[in-house]
Amino acid sequence: MYLLQDIWMAYAEKLLAENPGWWSKYKNKCKHHFIGYYDEQGRKIEVLSYPKFRKTIEYYFDRAKTAIIRGEAINIGSLVGKICGLRVERDFRSDKQRCIDWGKTVKYGKVFDPEKGKEVYAKLIYYTTDDWLRIGWVKTGLLENETVFEFAPASRNSTGSAGFKGEFSEAQRADPLLKYKYLFRPLKLKKHAS
Repeated sequence: MYLLQDIWMAYAEKLLAENPGWWSKYKNKCKHHFIGYYDEQGRKIEVLSYPKFRKTIEYYFDRAKTAIIRGEAINIGSLVGKICGLRVERDFRSDKQRCIDWGKTVKYGKVFDPEKGKEVYAKLIYYTTDDWLRIGWVKTGLLENETVFEFAPASRNSTGSAGFKGEFSEAQRADPLLKYKYLFRPLKLKKHAS
């Protein structure tokens, strides 16, 4: 996994290789914290610094997150696919496929089950809606070994506040009709050989 600082270092190395007259300054464990050059009058001219680079990337990701929550898709480019909100059809065919609504189930509390010899939930409440929502990566299928890569939106920010998933859920609670803007994924039934 690459961190933003790793991406910055690679980008800074590329900039310095392409421009031999430029120089970099070391600060706070960051080899190329500041990149600049001297003009004809000997003044220091800043090209880019790590804090500005980081602020630019954070601004882009914040705008992308907001667009996805509103129902738009962000095209990643280079045949990688897009990130968007997905509305997935729920499967009710068997007990294994049914999904428990833990928020409502916990409200009923636990009771002791003598057969199992432990406490179990008094009542299991299942979701009954026809679909469920998630943030997903729609892959193109054109990249080699694409199935080994995954996209996992953040559930919490570094500050401890609700992350991408939390903001996505809050938007659904605020506007229940928002889900109809998301890409619909119908249930795929397996065909049996006859």
